Amino acid sequence: MIRHRFYVGTHDKHGKRIKRGVGPEIARRLTARFGGVTLYRTEGQWRDDTGQIKAERAVVYECLGSGSTFRGLAARIRDLAGQACVLYTHETVRGEFV
Repeated sequence: MIRHRFYVGTHDKHGKRIKRGVGPEIARRLTARFGGVTLYRTEGQWRDDTGQIKAERAVVYECLGSGSTFRGLAARIRDLAGQACVLYTHETVRGEFV
């Protein structure tokens, strides 16, 4: 199976907090596509093009699914949340419900 992760900042590309219903809408769409979603609230930081350290709060939406990649879905999530970009990762994992 493939673990898909979508990293979405809590603020849009203009620095404004994303609208109240966007997070639940992302979760709804991912649940409809994958059958479920797990959310992680987290923080991250990076260096921008000028070398300044930038920090951001984010939500990671994690889903398990097929071997396909979902770059198009990531782009729709990016647009829905008003982000400049969304980090999308996917990797093969082994797991089982016990």
